[in-house]
Amino acid sequence: LSVISVSSVASMCGVSWDGDKVAAFTHGKALGQQIRLNDSKGNELAQVTVAQIKAFHEAKDGIKQVTGRNPQFLICDDQSPNAFATKASDGGDLLGVTVGMMKMVNGDRDMAAAVIGHEYAHNIREHLSGSQTRNTVLNVLGAIAGLALDVAMEDKYGVSGFGQDIASLSTGLVARKFDRDQEREADQDGFNYMVRAGFNPTGAIRLSDKFRQLGETSGGWFFDSHPGWEERGETFKVMLSSNQEARRLASLPSSMNPSSNSNATSKSEPI
Repeated sequence: LSVISVSSVASMCGVSWDGDKVAAFTHGKALGQQIRLNDSKGNELAQVTVAQIKAFHEAKDGIKQVTGRNPQFLICDDQSPNAFATKASDGGDLLGVTVGMMKMVNGDRDMAAAVIGHEYAHNIREHLSGSQTRNTVLNVLGAIAGLALDVAMEDKYGVSGFGQDIASLSTGLVARKFDRDQEREADQDGFNYMVRAGFNPTGAIRLSDKFRQLGETSGGWFFDSHPGWEERGETFKVMLSSNQEARRLASLPSSMNPSSNSNATSKSEPI
């Protein structure tokens, strides 16, 4: 399978692979088997297990059934745990998961569903286009306000440029607040998608706990585009307790670490 290049994710992925094709390649292989991800010259860039790939592909397929949306699925070579939703060059949905995220989730399909559901929600709510429009408007309004403040400051104190600096900071803070609101919407919708698809919602709580253990916390309300993982974990608990189907699914056995029950092998195959 070849490396694919998508211009819209160039800033997020150095190299990316077609996630659906990678998942098809793993069909019938042992969950613990290592799959080597190579670049276009055959150089190995990363290794992931069959279980780590399958968890995200199964989550994507499950949530596709309840949303009716089938985004292009990419695996990104970044080693940090991350995921993103954007638009492909043809205008279709695109969803990416990094190698680092696959390794952190480590085959837990319910944690994977929390990630995938969240990114699906961003695309379905069209947060990307909403953010671009909002930020353009805020920048224009901020520039107008800053210019007016500059004129007043220069007339009174002989100081220029100060208004533009204040306006730029203010519009940036507002834009980031809206970003956090979008993240909360995506958490809510993504949680509902994973429940409707039959995934155990405790996976969302485990995902929050995992990030908190890694120290991926939000430092403040104004300079971080995501709510903190402590807040998000508590929100998921409230969602679970208030949703009858979520409570039923939470009472079922978890799908944590399925590779521990497989015939693991050290053999690896390249893609």
